[in-house]
Amino acid sequence: MGQTWRLIPLRVTSGTEQMAIDRFWLEQLSQDPNQPPILRFYTWQPAALSLGLHQSVAPPWADLIERYQLELVRRPSGGRAVLHQGDLCYAIISPILFPERSQNYAYLCQFLLEGLNSLCTSLSQHSNLAPASFSFGSKGREYVQQPNCFATATAADLVLNLPGKAPIKLVGSAQTYTRTALLQHGSILIQPHPQLWQDFWGDSPLGLHHLFPQLSIAELTEILIKYLCDAAVATWKITLMEQDLSPAESSLIGIET
Repeated sequence: MGQTWRLIPLRVTSGTEQMAIDRFWLEQLSQDPNQPPILRFYTWQPAALSLGLHQSVAPPWADLIERYQLELVRRPSGGRAVLHQGDLCYAIISPILFPERSQNYAYLCQFLLEGLNSLCTSLSQHSNLAPASFSFGSKGREYVQQPNCFATATAADLVLNLPGKAPIKLVGSAQTYTRTALLQHGSILIQPHPQLWQDFWGDSPLGLHHLFPQLSIAELTEILIKYLCDAAVATWKITLMEQDLSPAESSLIGIET
């Protein structure tokens, strides 16, 4: 693409604010295509459950949301429910690149694939676990029957491949479009809370930290962001210019600087 993208530094705040920021930039880029595309990373505080745009709240979730004091947030994108605790999220806001959504997914998700595989290659020498790699999922549309985003992996998702094990989905992504721009955001599992995951989804989670237990969560998150940024630059042939939200932008979004 050969252009400059704006990189917004890691932001830790509520899901309501995070989704407001994503919506704001989608609207801005829709109104002014000359604005630089956005890449940003964020985590949720407090922990939250986000729902796809048209997804209903399942009956048992109300009690669990109250028990764990989760924020309930609706995303502007589609997809299924995501628990935002122990994950790193990313968002891309850019002009529509290709006529088919599958083409946009394939192009934009490539930086995730390259970045995660580079991370695994680089850090595997310090891990006693079996070699790991990531690839795209391959499921069809049966994911719509699952309430949990991470229960199935489509071609827009990334799965972890470990020798002798079935692929495990660790990255889920979803999109929404305006006439001229798109928002793609997603979640990368790092260290989900086992009991929280069990109570919601009835199984045990696995996160990226499982591969690199010698690192703290903060260290792994920082390294992961670096590898993903490097992959974005190399894969999309872009320049990243880091620039945090200005007071004026924060005011327009309706959040604190």
